[in-house]
Amino acid sequence: MNTNRRGKKRNDIVDKVAKTWNERLDGLIKARGYSQKTFAQAYKEKYGIGNQADVSRWVNVGNEAAKGERIGFPSYDTMKRIADFFDVTVGYITGETDYETFEMERACVLLGIDEATGVAIERITKLTGATRLEKYEKANYGKALCRFLTVESLEPFIGGICELAEAIYILNNPVDYFKSEKVMSIRPEVMELALKYKDVHFEEEIDNPAEITDEVIEAKHIISEAEDKSYAQELRLEHNVKVAKYELQERYMKLLEEISSEENLAAIRAHYYETFSPADELKKQFSRKAVE
Repeated sequence: MNTNRRGKKRNDIVDKVAKTWNERLDGLIKARGYSQKTFAQAYKEKYGIGNQADVSRWVNVGNEAAKGERIGFPSYDTMKRIADFFDVTVGYITGETDYETFEMERACVLLGIDEATGVAIERITKLTGATRLEKYEKANYGKALCRFLTVESLEPFIGGICELAEAIYILNNPVDYFKSEKVMSIRPEVMELALKYKDVHFEEEIDNPAEITDEVIEAKHIISEAEDKSYAQELRLEHNVKVAKYELQERYMKLLEEISSEENLAAIRAHYYETFSPADELKKQFSRKAVE
């Protein structure tokens, strides 16, 4: 019995890994702009082996093949080549980690950020420009991000975002005074009468004076108190949100003023136009053509 359970558990784990492998490999293929056919061509061009039939098996691990047999994982060497092709780790494709590379994982763990944030930072700073000018612009992005992250007013600004988030959360999740111990202790029939006469202030408006017992009067007071507290709370929480928004705007303006100071802007600029020589660039282009 235990052996059967262990076997089933192992199969469940393998199925989960296979599902993750298929989804992530298929996602990598599509994210890089390949079809299975063009990926097979590029893979074979780089490593000298592999075809479209192989790729079809790689993205269908665990599924049934034509003869009814389940498609197994590729060899570990093939896994390493696939990971190398997409510049990720094998562990990422198998689901062992959610980080595409060990470098990204180490950086994110060190900084206490998630992978999406790490990828966003890399996208801003990575030098992937096709032309020299674009690369200079990317260099500027990196400098701008460094300056942005190191200005003194950034931390108070982030604090302001957290304070606003907290204020809005509390506004949307207020204390329910109608579920207080006092209100919940009112008997249903007394609650019905208390609500019936809650806004009645003149004796002639009362249908049956005998219904106005001491217990009903006390219930009316409890309900009114709950209403007053709820109304006061709503006003206070709305005021807190307005204050948090105002404070955040003030901190944003201070952040903008600091990051756009002449000193910071001068440090961010890559001085492309001061170092770029059209004549030198033309010479380089002609030299490359001569070599070709």
